[in-house]
Amino acid sequence: MLAAALAAGGCAAAASATPTAAPATATPVATLATALPDDLCANTGVDCALQPGQYLAQAFQPPIGFTLLDDGWDNEAYVERAIQLVRGPVDEPTQSLVIVSGPLDGPKGESGASGTTAAAFLTYLGTVPGITVAGRTAVLVGGLPASQVDITVGKANATLFQTPISGTTDDPFLLRTKEKLRLIVEDVGTARVVFVLETFGGVSLATFLTTEIQPFLASVTFPPAP
Repeated sequence: MLAAALAAGGCAAAASATPTAAPATATPVATLATALPDDLCANTGVDCALQPGQYLAQAFQPPIGFTLLDDGWDNEAYVERAIQLVRGPVDEPTQSLVIVSGPLDGPKGESGASGTTAAAFLTYLGTVPGITVAGRTAVLVGGLPASQVDITVGKANATLFQTPISGTTDDPFLLRTKEKLRLIVEDVGTARVVFVLETFGGVSLATFLTTEIQPFLASVTFPPAP
């Protein structure tokens, strides 16, 4: 009986599979942090060239991030409520990207004439003398809903609004006779942001919008204020 039990036990032990150790979990590999985006250089009254890469304009309100894919961009203005980036010859740029925020005064200095929202700004455009507004289209910029419109200037120069594009005091934002440009406006939290896209000197606006502006707008972010 004992021998039989031992034999039975031996058979049972032989039939029992040896446990297989679970494969080791791969150790996560840390992703190296990329360099923080560069801040735009402050407007010092001289040409300030920007290299291709990511930028975060923290002094602008609201802060805005974006990527420049090509060289040839220069930072002509960078203040709390206005950014102006241009391309082309230093003395006479042929392409311009302006970003403004906050309430904007009217062509004759009417305080806050453009209102404080995207909807109010679109209504305001219909009151600006000397321009025709058309082609309103819904778009997304920085993941937020925005409105895009095309503007044609009449037979005389016109003032779109007044904004501190070159300093702390408001300056008239002038449009040239027969000029065509594109505006994009959106609400970012409690702020209202306007993009003004222009070309000069015979440079094609359509080409500028396709080759430079579309990638730029696709890269826009609105990070929280530091």
